[in-house]
Amino acid sequence: MKRIMNRLALLLLVGAVAACDETATEPDPGPDPATTTLEEALSLFHGLNDVLELTAIADEGGVPPDEVACPDGGSASWSYQFGVSGTTITVSATAELDQCAFTYDDEQYMVSTAAGSGIEASALVTSLSDGELSVSLTVSGDVEWSADTGGNEDVCTIDLSASGTVSADEIPTLTGTLCGHSVSIDLG
Repeated sequence: MKRIMNRLALLLLVGAVAACDETATEPDPGPDPATTTLEEALSLFHGLNDVLELTAIADEGGVPPDEVACPDGGSASWSYQFGVSGTTITVSATAELDQCAFTYDDEQYMVSTAAGSGIEASALVTSLSDGELSVSLTVSGDVEWSADTGGNEDVCTIDLSASGTVSADEIPTLTGTLCGHSVSIDLG
């Protein structure tokens, strides 16, 4: 049971960036407006999610390898901390990217995190009655990115969270900011 809950918590954590539907608004053009367009931010997010999800589960024994090659060059490395107390599991993970290249929607991206920092993700999962789970997720960090088309490049700040119940009929929504844009991403 503990192994299943650990695996589920890990998949929820990396799956926190998996999205089927999203809504977003243009950012408030305050003192530092976003230079990354909303379309670029969402493409970068979805492509990065595909890479991180693939690298995080590219294991054979339940815990991902420390470093994995990205699809089009560069690497992604992971570090994890797990905790179990009764029916509650906590997972903290950090992904560091070193010129991690991938293609999403016919666009090639190259993404890096600053040395010693990364994309931080955490999950708190509690087993409830009737097979439901109480989940709290956060994903945050800064990535430097560039795209082949148009030579676009920028720094994207990710600050997203979700909390709620996971059941057969219900999955929480990830909300916050992505590259300066307010977003709401349905995890279902």
